[in-house]
Amino acid sequence: MEHEILTEPVLAPEEIAAALPKMQKKGLSGDKPYTDPARWEEATDHPTQYALSLSGEPTLYPKLPELVSILREDPKNSVFVVSNGTIPSMIERIRPTQLYLSLDAVDQASYETICRPIGDPAVMWANIQKSLDLLRKKEEEGVRTAVRITLVTGYNDKDEEGFARIIEKAQPLFVEVKGYMYLGYSRMRLTEMHVPDMETIQNFAAEVAQLCNYDIMDENAASRVVCLKRRS
Repeated sequence: MEHEILTEPVLAPEEIAAALPKMQKKGLSGDKPYTDPARWEEATDHPTQYALSLSGEPTLYPKLPELVSILREDPKNSVFVVSNGTIPSMIERIRPTQLYLSLDAVDQASYETICRPIGDPAVMWANIQKSLDLLRKKEEEGVRTAVRITLVTGYNDKDEEGFARIIEKAQPLFVEVKGYMYLGYSRMRLTEMHVPDMETIQNFAAEVAQLCNYDIMDENAASRVVCLKRRS
């Protein structure tokens, strides 16, 4: 769903977990004629990778810790949570396989411009800092941690030092520097001119890595992403 309905009922985590294979099969149904039958059955009847992200903010779901726990009961499963970090109390409670925090700004002023928060910008920016401060604790709990920076040309693509300062303090295991893609509802306020090329992403990532003791681990040009890993 692109837009949350504020009055919708809160589903039980057991109900959501039970429905996921069916929804997976529905989402992939168009690929069945072109897929190996064994791979099709594996992907639709026994999904093992769960990403709680994309549309909406997963930490708004009040039973998220319980849902993550249910999905992780099977040791073959991996659960990724991607959050904007505005609800640190929920970040503290969840134990996914990997936790991504989105970081698209370096201070409150740029956060207001880039992210256009609905709530009080000062409170929300402070909450993001609290969530970033929790990353070391999450890693001690066995959670892999990552910060994802989405570069938008003309908005945040010249803030290497600002991002490096925040990363140096938060110390996530990974940093993903990803280029903005001209897709979805973002096209209503951005243009293709805001999409950075791969060279820009590479240069930005290299500068951030140099400033905060990280190494370039991998990159993917098709996805416009460079992944950094903490040295120690």
